[in-house]
Amino acid sequence: MTGTGELLERCRMAGLELLVEGEMLHVDYRQAPPPDLIEELRRRKPEVMAALSRATGPVVLRDGRVMHRFRADEIPTQTSPDVVALLDKVRHLGVVLVADGMELHVVERWKDQLSAQTLQALKENAGVAITTLRGERWARFPAAVP
Repeated sequence: MTGTGELLERCRMAGLELLVEGEMLHVDYRQAPPPDLIEELRRRKPEVMAALSRATGPVVLRDGRVMHRFRADEIPTQTSPDVVALLDKVRHLGVVLVADGMELHVVERWKDQLSAQTLQALKENAGVAITTLRGERWARFPAAVP
């Protein structure tokens, strides 16, 4: 049996993208991976998910984009003009922002596209950013308002 790091490296070399969402482990790929690799992922799912969840740095996607995940402590009911300006600034650079539950996903086109200061501001304001993104969605799709 190999270590978890070695298993994750085998997955990367096989072109697999692994993503933890709650209790789910998503495996994305372009071509079918070796069956023994999928079986090993199934068998070792808890330890793989734990290792991926501990990773604090950004995830480099197969196409070279870089995804950061910032967990919000809380989701406020009001947005902020400063956060709206921050989101406009990063969008202008082509950065994709996604509100996913209590997480703000920030996808850069390439590594270090955003400064450390900008990433820190997004991290610190993740909750307000999620509120802002949800409000924009509700404005575009009024029928989706809960």
